[in-house]
Amino acid sequence: MRGSRGSRRALTGCRPRARGLRRLVFDRLVEGYELAYSDRPEQVRAAAWLVECVGVGARVLDVGCGSGVPIARQLVDAGIQVVGIDISPAMISAAAAAVPRPCSIPVMFWSSPKSNSMARSHSSPC
Repeated sequence: MRGSRGSRRALTGCRPRARGLRRLVFDRLVEGYELAYSDRPEQVRAAAWLVECVGVGARVLDVGCGSGVPIARQLVDAGIQVVGIDISPAMISAAAAAVPRPCSIPVMFWSSPKSNSMARSHSSPC
């Protein structure tokens, strides 16, 4: 039987140190990330398909939301509630800044710091 550390590893798929290194990498990539991924036709098409499938007012969990562009922004623009999570606090900050948060549509972005708790939240101001 595994201890709690082994169980945590099984759930996250990586060791805590490796997860921290990944977080650092994405924290440093945040400035160029949106430029590289903001206008990818396949992502825009996938988001359009999702909007069509779930409809206005649905709630979507965007795992690995990055900077929120284009997916989270496109979903919110279509009237879908978005909860975005990412390993990188810098990406979460970028997503919170890049995605409009109309008062009628709840939007939340979360990051998991070293403590493994969902501690950083950016949500709509309304």
